[in-house]
Order: sequence, then structure tokens, then C-alpha cells
Amino acid sequence: METILVLIYTTGSRPLSYAYSYTINFYSDATASIKIYRGYENSPTYSDKTDYDIAVLENKISILSALPEHETTPLLTEGERREIIYVDNGRTLRRIITPEDRQAIKVYEQLLLLFDEDFQVLISNQTYDT
Repeated sequence: METILVLIYTTGSRPLSYAYSYTINFYSDATASIKIYRGYENSPTYSDKTDYDIAVLENKISILSALPEHETTPLLTEGERREIIYVDNGRTLRRIITPEDRQAIKVYEQLLLLFDEDFQVLISNQTYDT
């Protein structure tokens, strides 16, 4: 079994830090299990064991790890930043992204959709204060 952990989180001026983490386990029978955690109050845990084409999923993960860093863009609000931490067999890639505007946040939402459409439920429950 191979395990990949993806953690996406936001820190900033809100009373709570928002975090999502995904643990993806690949099995030798060409299935994968996905466990999702929302890192704030009353966080539900979502898990799924489905047949996935591992080659496709690995390609999507490589897209994730290749995202550009936006170190020079201004912070979203009062020091808020988002980080993507991707861990693959002990190798860690860190991306710090500080979006220019609320539209740029969609980058993170699209990351959720890279893996499974069921993540849309989590996206639809996530709100951003103005």
C-alpha cells in the first residue's frame, strides 16, 4: 500500500484556521481509499473506497505538486495565507500561495475537484467572509 497525504489550510484573521486534509491510500488491486478531514468545528470525516485508475490519479497529483508559487502577490486579508503541503513517500513539497483576490481562492477549490467530485460537497459548505 502507498499512502499520499495532501493538506490544504488557511491561516489568517479569522477566529479559526480552516484546513482540509486528504489521505489517499493506493492498493495493489488498483483501488484507492480517500479519507477527508475538515479542520474546524464539528468537522465531518468523509471516506470512500472506490475503483480508481491509479495512473490518472497519479497524474493529477503530479499536477498538484507542480503548481506555481505566488510569493510576490499581496496577502488576501490581514496576513491570511494558504499553504499546500504534499507528502509522497517522505518527500515533502510545500507551496505557499497568497491570492490577490477572492477569485484566486478558486485555485484551491479546483484542487479538491482534482481527486473526486464528491469534494464538491465540502466546497459548497465553505464560505468566505467579506
